[in-house]
Amino acid sequence: MPKYRVKTPVRHDGDDFGPGDTIELTQKQAEAVGADTLEPINEPKGTDDLTKLTKVDLVALAAKQFGLQLDPASTKDDMLAAIAAKKAQ
Repeated sequence: MPKYRVKTPVRHDGDDFGPGDTIELTQKQAEAVGADTLEPINEPKGTDDLTKLTKVDLVALAAKQFGLQLDPASTKDDMLAAIAAKKAQ
């Protein structure tokens, strides 16, 4: 299912989602919520172009694909370096 970043508060399946939250919806559900409320998250198919990701997306990707726990307060360059080091192992 595609992932979306919430831009304005929304309720889905009894759960409240606020700005910045990530939600998984079908395309039909996303259309029903409205384009002004959601922003599609285009997850990379691989890890070749990580520089285009936001810090929030990098933290999530590092945890999901590499088992890394990145500090959200870290700089983006530090996050990219940690992911590169893990990939090199």
